[in-house]
Amino acid sequence: NDAQSLGKIGSIAPTRGYINNLASYFGGIILSYGNDDTFRYEFDNPSTNLDFTANVGYCYTEYNSFVYTNGDLVSAFLNNTKANTLLQDSAHAPYLFNASENTIVGTESATLISITYADSNITGLSYSTSDEKYLLSKNNSGKNDLLNDKSIAYDNVFILSVDSTTHETTDTTQLILNTNTNGNGKYISKGTAQNITWGKDSAGNLVFYNEEGEKLLINPGTSYIAYVKSSL
Repeated sequence: NDAQSLGKIGSIAPTRGYINNLASYFGGIILSYGNDDTFRYEFDNPSTNLDFTANVGYCYTEYNSFVYTNGDLVSAFLNNTKANTLLQDSAHAPYLFNASENTIVGTESATLISITYADSNITGLSYSTSDEKYLLSKNNSGKNDLLNDKSIAYDNVFILSVDSTTHETTDTTQLILNTNTNGNGKYISKGTAQNITWGKDSAGNLVFYNEEGEKLLINPGTSYIAYVKSSL
């Protein structure tokens, strides 16, 4: 309600388009999430940092890419982009889930999931039988929510395969995942997994189907969605 009162809030990191879509449904702006490999660097107010203190201090960075910001910059962002911070009746979430009143279980055992995004970025999700949730870790280190310092956990995990394109230059290699078509995947919950397919409906929602081609029923709760290359 009052961006001016935010003060310095740390880094604003780049994020994926589908995450922005989810944030916009709730009238939000992506600022930060969790404690994902945050490092502290001392700096001497270089011109690339948007820091109003003009003093030597510390900034926080994720993946060595950061913008140091405060309430003035958030207000400017809202004004320049004309972002709407009020939830509209016409807004819809980018995902379409069909919740079930009964417990949904798959035919495969799935208690430990490892997703290799890069050699230095391995995400793990381990099933806790006591909580019936998947606990998030990165490179074998558990991840906690910055708001309450509790373990980040999910009731459901979706691993979706997508077609990809690799762009190579003399300096870098960039992988582009196409999340706007369809593909195969896994739905994982309650320590089990099942094969699924996914696609987009006419409204642009991400929808899921079971092996019989029916809309997938899922267990209520929070969900982790991972996109991986179809070639994996």
